[in-house]
Amino acid sequence: MSLSGDVWFVSQVSAQTWLLLSLIFSLQKPVLKNLLISGIFFSLACYTRNNLIFSFIPLALFIYLSLKEKPWKVYFRQIFIFLIPFILFSFLNLIYNYKRFGNVLDNGISYHLMAGYFADAYSKFGYFSRYYFKSNIISEVFSLPVLISNYPF
Repeated sequence: MSLSGDVWFVSQVSAQTWLLLSLIFSLQKPVLKNLLISGIFFSLACYTRNNLIFSFIPLALFIYLSLKEKPWKVYFRQIFIFLIPFILFSFLNLIYNYKRFGNVLDNGISYHLMAGYFADAYSKFGYFSRYYFKSNIISEVFSLPVLISNYPF
């Protein structure tokens, strides 16, 4: 992805880098500093590629496994510490959306210059719909990468 240098690919490489750094820090001893740093990298990943919000599940599991049989109260405190940066980033994003579009929940997707095949589906089903589930699962899980013989391969 990094060979092409397109914005789409740069954001994916950046998001995966942030997510990997979050994972590295979440696997460290769960002290305040490591949890906050992991949370910052997780937030950067999520706000680079929104779908990475679901990576919270394995990260929370890693934090749980690193606690070694401590009470649930400790686990929830650790998760809250991990989520502090995400909560802060989310609050700042709501303010940013309000300043740009006059609505905290408007993220500007309706201003996006979409490809024709997506614009039709977007006008019919909206941004977040189960309509996209089948095609997304097929392309993300079951489809092999397309290999080409010329640059960027």
